[in-house]
Amino acid sequence: MISKTELEKMNRDYSNLLQEHGDDEKSLGWNKPKQQFRFEIFLNMISRQSDIFHDTSLRLLDVGCGLGHFYEFLMKKNIGIDYLGVDINPDFIDLCKAKYTNAMFYNELAEENFHDCDIICASGIFNRYFDKSLENIQEFITNTQKTSAKIIVVNFLHTGALLKHDDNFYTSIADIESVIDRKLTNGFYVDAASLPGEFTIGLFK
Repeated sequence: MISKTELEKMNRDYSNLLQEHGDDEKSLGWNKPKQQFRFEIFLNMISRQSDIFHDTSLRLLDVGCGLGHFYEFLMKKNIGIDYLGVDINPDFIDLCKAKYTNAMFYNELAEENFHDCDIICASGIFNRYFDKSLENIQEFITNTQKTSAKIIVVNFLHTGALLKHDDNFYTSIADIESVIDRKLTNGFYVDAASLPGEFTIGLFK
């Protein structure tokens, strides 16, 4: 679990970015315009196991939803999925609620409530360095496997990235694979080619 001090600092940092950049991916700490590519990767992962374009009964939880841009992406794709976004930053959630009245947004840690969803997605939430980053990642993977979700998609910065920043955390596919429980998860896909220095894992039950 991330410490209270780390959470408070992270919230301050993101709120300051929001004041500076407004409703933009830069407010989420992304310094390159690759957010749409990440969303495409997520959608491709989900579509391997689910016809998300036609199943409006599916419930998707977006962990660390930020400014709700993944929901906006899904709407532009005409995907009428039941969307829930959670984020620890109250300023982000307030803006999401004002922008998107047909979705549900909660100011909370996802680890405290996974909302009984069919799909769990988390984009960029593990990029920031914390004292126990690897433990936090492995705990998240372990706990989401125990939920009712049939599809779990998460991305990471890769230890093989050529350009690294001290404030970021980089992990390996092996770090994730070591906590995948094959009694709970039928299998997984890895995309380590679409974006340099990153990888995405999709777990399927």
